[in-house]
Parts: sequence; C-alpha cells; structure tokens
Amino acid sequence: MPTDFCKLTPWGIEMKNKSVCLLLLLSATTANAAFFLDSVALHDLLAEFEAYQDKRQIRYMAKASQYVGYVTGVVDALDGTRFCLPGGVTAEQAAGLVAKHIREHPETLSRHALDAVTSALGANFPCKH
Repeated sequence: MPTDFCKLTPWGIEMKNKSVCLLLLLSATTANAAFFLDSVALHDLLAEFEAYQDKRQIRYMAKASQYVGYVTGVVDALDGTRFCLPGGVTAEQAAGLVAKHIREHPETLSRHALDAVTSALGANFPCKH
C-alpha cells in the first residue's frame, strides 16, 4: 500500500485518507480471491466494466480494471494462436469488443471465462495463417 494513504504501524493501520486506504485494501483482497475466473465472475466484472464505461464513476473502477486486466492477460498469453490482434488495439478496446460479443452471444458464458474471451477475440480478430 502506498505510504501516502495508509501506513502499517504496530497498533494497526494509520490512515491519512480512509476512503483511498479502504479501496486499496478491498481491491487487493478481491484480486487475490479471484485468481481463477469462471464465467459468472467474468459476467459480474463485465457488468462493472460497462457501468464504468457508461458512468465513469470510481465505484466501478476496481472491478472494471480487473475485467480489462483479465482480457489483457488472455491477449498476452494467446495472441497469435487463437486470435490475432492487429497493432494499435488497446486493452480497453479489446475489453470492449469482448463485452459486446458476450452481450450478443450470451451462450459463451456457459463456458469457462477463458473460452468466452478467446471466442470473442477470435470472432473479432481471426488469424489469417
């Protein structure tokens, strides 16, 4: 945790900005708890991503960032094998295309989150081998 906001002392946590400290603590806890992602959790994160895209309110930011991070991880691991992103596509653009595809094809959520993301990216960016 940044020392500007929260400082761990022998007596507990000293908070200069309680809301930022709480947000950091909750996002760190959530990130550890969501190491493996199923389609239900992906759907929940996707809803937060879309709410953040629509309203740009900080309350949606942590889970929206987790969603974009998950899509980014899939891209980093599988780009060039199951889909081929062209240069210049940003993480937020890829996440937006995945969200759109899942909304249009909700049956993809009956599979593992990885399969839902790769099928969405494959539909939008097929490889031309």
